[in-house]
Amino acid sequence: MYFKNMSTGDGFNYFFFHDFISFNGHPNSIRYPQYENGQTIFKYDAAIDESFNGATVIAHIDTLNILGNMYYGVTKMNISADSQSQFQQEFIYDTDLYFSENIGLVKKEVFDTINGNQVFNLKRYNIK
Repeated sequence: MYFKNMSTGDGFNYFFFHDFISFNGHPNSIRYPQYENGQTIFKYDAAIDESFNGATVIAHIDTLNILGNMYYGVTKMNISADSQSQFQQEFIYDTDLYFSENIGLVKKEVFDTINGNQVFNLKRYNIK
């Protein structure tokens, strides 16, 4: 999926393949797509502390309440801003991402050391 940030004009994408999601990824290889460009942000069915390309599974949360909405089967991922960890430097601050089953990204916490931490929560969604 390709997106465009209307505030900055920057283009970006999310690449979904088999059991992972990459930010700004586009594999040129069917055999090892995770090694191509992009930063892994989610790995399906991974164990706690499993790490790949700067992305680490921190926790599996049964239920998470965000702004009065209940989300189930949540996986908390940490993306390290360490440039040595990332194949392609996409994150400049450590970031926690929360993915809920059948919904996707429901919460994002950016640990901004300059401007202060930022939290983004999914307010509403509609699945048809």
